[in-house]
Amino acid sequence: MASTPQGTGSGSGRPFNTTTIIDRPHVHITKTTIEPRAVIPAHPHAEDFVVYPLEDYNIKRVYHKDGKPYRTVRMTGTTGQPYKVKGTAPGVTISIENDSDKPVNFEKTVQRPLPRP
Repeated sequence: MASTPQGTGSGSGRPFNTTTIIDRPHVHITKTTIEPRAVIPAHPHAEDFVVYPLEDYNIKRVYHKDGKPYRTVRMTGTTGQPYKVKGTAPGVTISIENDSDKPVNFEKTVQRPLPRP
């Protein structure tokens, strides 16, 4: 099992951290911690994925097009209750904001089809 930090930092000065747990051709699993008031900067998410909340949380996902926010969605997670998230359309990015006073922890799984021989 790999455990490699993928990124830290935030526009608000508070950290976030994403660690790869498993990275295989057919599946990519990460664990993310977002500290209070931290923001994960805008990034693409072309693939669908499943989020596994490790605790209850209430955060904001902001959709951006042409570098400008155009939609904000309140995301609530309940400990142990996974939910599916659709990938973003081409040209659309998302940022994640933990506007709460407690850290947020979740795992994310992206399943990929295996290449056919």
